[in-house]
Amino acid sequence: HPLLEKDAGKDVWSFRQDLLRIFLLAEQVVKWPSEKIERFVSKARLDPASWQDLGTTIVDTLRIGVTDEVALIHLEKIIGSMSLVHDFQTGHLVRTAEGCKLAGIVAVTAVERFLPRGSPHHERTALLLRLCGKTSIKDLSFSGTMARYDFTHTRFERCRFERVAWANCRFDDQTVFFNATS
Repeated sequence: HPLLEKDAGKDVWSFRQDLLRIFLLAEQVVKWPSEKIERFVSKARLDPASWQDLGTTIVDTLRIGVTDEVALIHLEKIIGSMSLVHDFQTGHLVRTAEGCKLAGIVAVTAVERFLPRGSPHHERTALLLRLCGKTSIKDLSFSGTMARYDFTHTRFERCRFERVAWANCRFDDQTVFFNATS
């Protein structure tokens, strides 16, 4: 088969191209209701590069064929579904490491795609806030470079920062990191 191959010894099928798997996953995630997204991020086991590719592909998939506003509304819902999920045994909302990472990747990628280099720093921060919690940036994991944001008067709640490099970002004494970890 041109897209799939079978390991006869293990009786396992896999995609010949990993990016095809990522593309099909992204297409599915953007179609799923919140409950299915929650279930996916709580059970999926992907390597870090695949999480990054998936987050980027989700944003790019949503931008095709709809207005920016429609795509952003959908991204808000997806990010909210990834960062906090219902524990199926207790019914309580819990954070999953993978879900928070994927939500962070999707949020930062969306800002980069919708407001690229040259956009005012405060507009980039406003879009990140819109996507991640309206009044504060909540329940996300960030890694890599966070560039060109104005985080003055910004509140981060329960966020994780893994080897983050802050490039051309502004902070002030009103910037709050509440229950944040690194």
